[in-house]
Formats: sequence, structure tokens, C-alpha cells
Amino acid sequence: MIFYTVVTNNDMVVPDIDMPDEIPCILYHDFDFDVKPKGYELVKIPKLFDNPVFTQRYFKILSHRFIRDETIYFDSTANLTRSVITNKLSRRGANICTINNCYRRSYFDELFDWFISGYISLDQAIKFTSFLKNIHFDFTKFRAYHNWFVYRKYSQETIAFNELWWSYFIKFGIRDQLPFGIASAYLDMKPATLEVNEVCDFFNPRKYDREDKAYPQQVKNKSLIMDFKNKINKILQQDNKINAVILGHRLNT
Repeated sequence: MIFYTVVTNNDMVVPDIDMPDEIPCILYHDFDFDVKPKGYELVKIPKLFDNPVFTQRYFKILSHRFIRDETIYFDSTANLTRSVITNKLSRRGANICTINNCYRRSYFDELFDWFISGYISLDQAIKFTSFLKNIHFDFTKFRAYHNWFVYRKYSQETIAFNELWWSYFIKFGIRDQLPFGIASAYLDMKPATLEVNEVCDFFNPRKYDREDKAYPQQVKNKSLIMDFKNKINKILQQDNKINAVILGHRLNT
């Protein structure tokens, strides 16, 4: 198994990591460090895109193109614990393992969070949803995940997943969580997940300050949510039972 992370922002401070010598841990980067972080094998990568985020996501998502082994991707700002190194994730029998999203569940949850956080406009949300409807995407299979930790076996199934995940990321061109959920649902895959109460055993994440502001925690404007819901629902034209799954349990409880 190979641990790896990717940094394409030369303003970012990468903390040192304490890894056993027998555990490979690679830091892919496209700039020169003034002070090299300790604990990594440093591998310099080309600037594949004008936007450094796209280069970062290319190496995050398409692991099979440069590592032919099972991998664990982790965000460089997260602090790995010793237990994530010794735990045998592969024994769970899943090709993919990631973090269950404790804040959001449904397609609507993720899409509205993008909207309320300013990543997309309402027109873009409508465009994305229309595209998925036109390819007969089953919204009821969608699950939301945190992808700052992704375990993957090296297999034909994960290669197909990676390629589809990348194609949806390029299509939407914003963040990778929603494309991850879409790709796994489209392929009818069910990644193994670590729950919040397990995360500290496996992984010690950075503090996500924006989660305090994200949907649904601090969104008080119910009319805004319902207006967004109605416009998305108009595209889907599904019955109320399906909408309860598609559009988030919080709006229907």
C-alpha cells in the first residue's frame, strides 16, 4: 500500500509526517519547497493545467495512471494517526473506502451546499441536474462523502471509477465531492465508509471552519431552500416519494 498526497499551491505549508520507513508516503508537488517537509518521498510533477486545482485533482483522482498498487490518498493539511497506517482497510473487502459525509446525505444536500457557498449559480445547478437527468442518472443511489481520505485497491473496477470520477470533475469543473458521489452511484458502487465516530481512530482531520457555515447547519432562509428545491424538482418531475430521497431528508421530515 502506498500513501500519497498532492500539493500544487506554493503558498501552502505542508506539515512533516511521521511514517514508518517501510510504509511508502509520496508527496507530489509542482513547485520547489524552501523547506522540504519531512517523512515524504518528494516527487515533482508537471503543471498540467493553467489552474493548479485541476493539476492537484488530476493526481488525486487518477491514481491508477501513476501508481499500480493499492493507495491511500489524504489531504496534505490532514494529520495522519498511527492507526490509519496499521489498520488493514483492504480486509473490509471493498475496492474503495472513504469518509461518510456527516453533514449532507442527498444529491440536493450537496448541490445546494455548492450554491449557498457560492461555488455555482442557480443556472449552473439547473444545468448540472438537467445533464444528469438526460443520462438517466438514478438520483436515489447518490450518497455524499468527504474525500480528503480515499483508499483504493488497484483493480479494473477502481480504474473505471477513477476515470468516470475525473470525467465528471472536468464536466462540472468545481469540487470533487459531488462528482465522486455521482460516479459511484452511476456505476452502482458502494464505497466502504468511515463514520464520524471512527474518523479519529483512522484519521485526524484538519478543522473544517467552513463546515459551520455549510448547508444545512446555518441556512435559516427556508424560502431560499424551497425556491431552489422547486426549481430542481421541476427538472426532475418525479413523485414525492422519490423527491424525499433526492432532495434531502431535512426538507421532508
